[in-house]
Amino acid sequence: MIKRLLPHEAPMTEKERFADLVGIVTPLKTPPQAEDFGKQAKILQRRRIEAQRIRHATAPQEARHNLAAIPEARFHALCAGRLPVAREIDLHGFFVDEALRYLGDMLDERKNRRAECWVIVHGKGRNSPHYDRAPLKQAVLDLLLRHPAVNALATIIDSDGYSGAVSVEIKEAMRVRRH
Repeated sequence: MIKRLLPHEAPMTEKERFADLVGIVTPLKTPPQAEDFGKQAKILQRRRIEAQRIRHATAPQEARHNLAAIPEARFHALCAGRLPVAREIDLHGFFVDEALRYLGDMLDERKNRRAECWVIVHGKGRNSPHYDRAPLKQAVLDLLLRHPAVNALATIIDSDGYSGAVSVEIKEAMRVRRH
C-alpha cells in the first residue's frame, strides 16, 4: 500500500519507501566462520611452496640427482631454488596411474627450445592409506629418474623437513625440421 503525502510532509526516502512496501526486514544471523573460509586451497599450497627454500641434503628422504651431468653451478642453482620456474604442475587429487600418464604426456609433448626448470607438486602423502610410503611421491620420482627428458632433479623440503614437491630441469625438445 503506497502512502499518499500530505502537503506539509517531506517525501519518503528510498529506504522508507522499501520498508513501506515490504514490511520489516530482519537480517539473517550467520554462524561464525573460520578465517580461511572461502580461500582456495591450491592457492594457499602454492604460496607455501613458493615461500619455501630448498635446503641442502640433510633429510633422509631428499633426492638430488644430476642425471645428464649438467654443469655443477647450474645443478647447485637448481638445488637452491635459484632457477626461474617455467612451469608448475600440481598433481594433487590424481590417482597414481592418472598422474603418471599426465606427467609422462607433459614430458613427451614439451616444446621448450632450451633447458628449463619445472616444479612438480606431488604432495606429502598424508591422505594416502600408507602415509609412510606416499605412493604418488614415489611413483613420480621413479618416472622422473627414468624419463629421458630429465636432466636433473632435487626435492623441495619444507620447514617441517618433509618433501611435497620436486624441482626438475628438463632438456630442450628435439626440433623437427621441415624442408
